[in-house]
Amino acid sequence: MEKTVEELLNTPYWIVDILPEQVPADCNGQYFKVEKYYLGRKRFAEIKQKHVNLVLKLNCYRDVTLEDADGVLPPEVNPVPAKIEQEMRKRYVPVRVGDALIISEPDDTHLTLFNPDEELLALVRTIAAGEGLFVWQTEEGMGVTVRRFENGDAGEVSALIARTLREVSIKDYSHEYIEALVLRERPEDVLERAAQLHFYVACAGEKIVGCGGIGPYWGSETESWLSTVFVLPEYIGKGVGRKIIETLEGDEFFLRAKRVEIPASVTAVGFYLKMGYNYKNGSAAVDGEGLVRLEKIREI
Repeated sequence: MEKTVEELLNTPYWIVDILPEQVPADCNGQYFKVEKYYLGRKRFAEIKQKHVNLVLKLNCYRDVTLEDADGVLPPEVNPVPAKIEQEMRKRYVPVRVGDALIISEPDDTHLTLFNPDEELLALVRTIAAGEGLFVWQTEEGMGVTVRRFENGDAGEVSALIARTLREVSIKDYSHEYIEALVLRERPEDVLERAAQLHFYVACAGEKIVGCGGIGPYWGSETESWLSTVFVLPEYIGKGVGRKIIETLEGDEFFLRAKRVEIPASVTAVGFYLKMGYNYKNGSAAVDGEGLVRLEKIREI
């Protein structure tokens, strides 16, 4: 069943903008003066034309439907190009593209794209680049939530782990080492491990973008360990890993532990150091399994 506009507005979203990423609040520079410059009549008209061009070019490949934000007028499928431009310039208009939605506001320098599939997102990126625009996503826009693993997730989690190993960890390990790990991350292996841990998945909408688990360290009631923490390559650096760790650190196995250990890949050591973990026994050496042991000591 087709999602309503209101439902789509609660899905993960991307920003189509003149800037390549969100400007941090504490950033140097003069963002507000630059923004004011671009909001001048001539410059803003040029930006809005880029928005119109993107939707029109997209309409060459996909049906486009102009929705009435107030729900008074019926949706209009594939209106003439001049009508699309007119509506985008004069009013807030939801532009439906299949199961995705583009929000165009007459006084904004950006568009917002909700719920695109991978094919549509790639197409929008290509068209946007041709218009000198950038497509990016904030942590809020990802709409990432973390929930407990379900058995039906095993196949998707297995594929996620394999892809991350092959595309990210490969920079620190040999091909043979990576492929040996992949063979130990089949869906049945994921199911077996998940049964021994409190295992979680991070989701952007319905897509699993990360995973991680925590359990007793060799059966101890005062020590625990983190396991199988992975994030899809395109979501690395966007707060997903941190959200997974925060979830694991809210789990009962963490809260009861005086010490929590993480056998980290060389690739992930920097991340865990930022999350407050330290080298076990002060040693940064790589062990026989190709891992670096880190730990967090807690006072409880």
